[in-house]
Amino acid sequence: MIFVFLIIGLLVLLFSVSLHPTISTSFFANKNQNRIEEFITQVKENKTIDTMVYWELRELTSRGSFSINPNSVKLFQTYRIVNIEPSGKTALLYYTSPYILSTESVVDQKFSLLEVAQDYENSEVLLKTDQILLIQNQPKSNSAQKSFELWFLLPIQEMKQTVGFFNYTSDELDLLENSNWLHHSIINLN
Repeated sequence: MIFVFLIIGLLVLLFSVSLHPTISTSFFANKNQNRIEEFITQVKENKTIDTMVYWELRELTSRGSFSINPNSVKLFQTYRIVNIEPSGKTALLYYTSPYILSTESVVDQKFSLLEVAQDYENSEVLLKTDQILLIQNQPKSNSAQKSFELWFLLPIQEMKQTVGFFNYTSDELDLLENSNWLHHSIINLN
């Protein structure tokens, strides 16, 4: 009888490890790469991005840590946006992990991803819209590492729904008026 409970317990543990996204990606590294590649394919095909899905993907496939830009974000009881460059790009948060490095910024509403796209060769551009720029970086000659860059430019309302670091107080919303959310990620595979 104890043997049966032991077998059942081991099966439950095995299924938990293989099905739970955070645990399974720790044991099966190729799952990370597959999930990221599926996401990139989905963005290319749909020509849109679900920021909540991306945020979750980043957290589950490449666990890392956030840091803040101390010139723009301060810790009170929660993190608060305290300074925005009115005519430029203001980085707020940085995410660092083994597969994904990203920056959450705000920019003036006049900013366009076309400004960013000019820095890349057309052969590297997988998707270019007003809101999304997806680049496949050419591997360095001595490396087979595949990498992508993902840029998206969305309204602050989308940032409020996705980025839960801030309370978006009236003071913060005043600072964010006439701004858009700019996200940039470097996604390394292999």
